[in-house]
Amino acid sequence: MNNSADRRFRHALALRDSGKLRSALRILRALRQERPDSAALFAVIGGAYWELQEIGPAIEAFRESASLAPQHDLPSRGLVLSLVRANRLAKAVTEMKRFLAIRSTARYREMVRDVWELCVRDVVGTPVARSQRKSRLAIQEIWDRVQHSPRADERRGRRVARRSGDASKPRSSVPPMTKCRPALGIADPTE
Repeated sequence: MNNSADRRFRHALALRDSGKLRSALRILRALRQERPDSAALFAVIGGAYWELQEIGPAIEAFRESASLAPQHDLPSRGLVLSLVRANRLAKAVTEMKRFLAIRSTARYREMVRDVWELCVRDVVGTPVARSQRKSRLAIQEIWDRVQHSPRADERRGRRVARRSGDASKPRSSVPPMTKCRPALGIADPTE
């Protein structure tokens, strides 16, 4: 951005930080026309819409930011959370898979856990539509995979070794949280 655009962007951030989201958005939308290739700008716009609970525009802004910076976790996290809030779980799953195919960060794994808790763990035993079951199973699978990433396994192994005093004990190969599958009407793959 040039000096004038930088100044306006900083002013918009100050307005946002002081709670004047509409004023900040007016400036940010004008900057969007000048800088259509700025992932950071679209992420800030998405965040402002998120805070205003205008989920449709937040989704569009985060989607644009994620397409401009596919390797950064912030736009993807904003997009996933916005899609979940809009109850578009299948699209949220698609975005989580897209990002996790590129990389995995601690913040992203934490967000996956939050989505899992909201969409799977906290609704176990409640009736859900068939399309939601499929999305929730996919979220469960992503959560299981994130939990069993090499780094997560390494950390878990160190915790188990510290607690038990024996790092040589074999660990269970059964992924955690599989008890959720029957409650969601999903067949256990081991049966």
